[in-house]
Amino acid sequence: MYQGKRIMRGYFEGWYYKFADIYEQNIGALIPGVSFDKKGNNSHSFIQYLDDSGSLSNYFLYDIKEFSYSPDKPEIKIGKSFFSPTRIEVDIDDKSSSIKGALSFRDIKPWPVSFFSPGAMGWYAFVPFMECYHGVLSFNHLIEVQLKLNGKSIDFNGGKGYIEKDWGRSFPSYHIWIQSNHFDEPGISLMVSIAKIPWLGKSFNGFLIGLLYNGHLYKFTTSFSLFRAFSGVCLSMEKLLTCRPVARCSGLYAAVAPCSEGVYPKSLQAQFGSCKMITNIVQ
Repeated sequence: MYQGKRIMRGYFEGWYYKFADIYEQNIGALIPGVSFDKKGNNSHSFIQYLDDSGSLSNYFLYDIKEFSYSPDKPEIKIGKSFFSPTRIEVDIDDKSSSIKGALSFRDIKPWPVSFFSPGAMGWYAFVPFMECYHGVLSFNHLIEVQLKLNGKSIDFNGGKGYIEKDWGRSFPSYHIWIQSNHFDEPGISLMVSIAKIPWLGKSFNGFLIGLLYNGHLYKFTTSFSLFRAFSGVCLSMEKLLTCRPVARCSGLYAAVAPCSEGVYPKSLQAQFGSCKMITNIVQ
């Protein structure tokens, strides 16, 4: 559900919908959201579209008045487009690009929610002064129907998707993020997020890692006992994924290095797509 109010200042909220066709030839993302500046002068809503080829990448700007949300359902609307965890309907047509169609999602697998751990943030979700909050609405799901991009129909039936969201005062000053649900073995999904987290006048390096494997979610998350042991994430990741990292696991960034040479492979899923899973996940 939308976390903000109708009128805000110094606030953003965005949803990230990734989708790939069954052959992994068409991979893209739609990012609807709102942005309220601190003074209230340049507030707006938006829909961003990205694809892995770079041939279509646009930031569609809307007046904030064109954004609406349901008070009791996880549904939003921007312009003529509709977004929910189970379905999106896109109707964008401006001078630069046209995106039309609908995608339905089934077998959604969200991050588990409990009373003391309401989602991916864990108990940090209860802290009122966090700069940014994060949620995983679906690690992996099947896609139905199709989209039409600049007049070209793309069939996403049988493809895979992923949904997450962020909201708060500001995005982190640095943020490293990886996500994939395309592995040789079906049903696996991996999400990695590492960021600088402001905390009571100081900051720490926070991390959030979720691995959906054999129907079970393995969690690697920040706790006070781990502030001085961030390298433990690197060690866990090396045990988890038998791929050769670009750098040895001695710092913050090695844990998220791609398995092959280069920083960003052509395919969005290629960063961990060739890794072989092993069974001794946590020692």
